[in-house]
Amino acid sequence: MTHTVDAQASLETMLKDEIIRMNPSMCLKAQAHAAATGTNMECHQGRMEDIPVPEASVDVVISNGVINLSFRKRRVVEEMFRVLRPGGRISITDIVSAKQLSQSIVNDPKLWAS
Repeated sequence: MTHTVDAQASLETMLKDEIIRMNPSMCLKAQAHAAATGTNMECHQGRMEDIPVPEASVDVVISNGVINLSFRKRRVVEEMFRVLRPGGRISITDIVSAKQLSQSIVNDPKLWAS
């Protein structure tokens, strides 16, 4: 069975067999998308710091802007590599800055979002 660890819904991940979501509402949304496409899937609730799947059991890890939400970023990355199979893939979309952004930038999404 293919495991996909994903923190947010995306059409690409709806085509996988198994998805990890952070909360019940995200699981319901993922199941509704899968049902609409006729795809069979399981949804497991979990935290990105403690992914509820066995070691080396995941083909793809997708993070769409959520790693920055964790105060334990190093733990998140350790978990991604723990669950990833040899030859597996990771796709991360997060904003990374080497320095603190000014409050005026933080408050204006036009300056940091596309």
